[in-house]
Amino acid sequence: IFDRATAWTITPAYDLTFCHGPGGEHSMTVCGEGRQPAREHLMALAKTANISHQDASDIIDQVSTAVSQWDSLAKDYALSSKSTREIKKLIDNNICHLSHS
Repeated sequence: IFDRATAWTITPAYDLTFCHGPGGEHSMTVCGEGRQPAREHLMALAKTANISHQDASDIIDQVSTAVSQWDSLAKDYALSSKSTREIKKLIDNNICHLSHS
């Protein structure tokens, strides 16, 4: 959030939703990367937000573990098979980019 008095501050990710961005880009870039933000981009962002390397790494791993449950979640919410497969493919690709290098 940008507060004109204090500049940018980090916020919870409560408003994130799945959305295809134009030209394959995400709606939000991560340290300038919009197509395939990787762990290195998230770690650089964490550093600018004064989040420790260990905390950032733990958060990335926790989120990756949570979204790896996609098939079960999609079934619980009766998502179509087509949407489930499409989103699963993107999740798997993103998790691959977030794995430890």
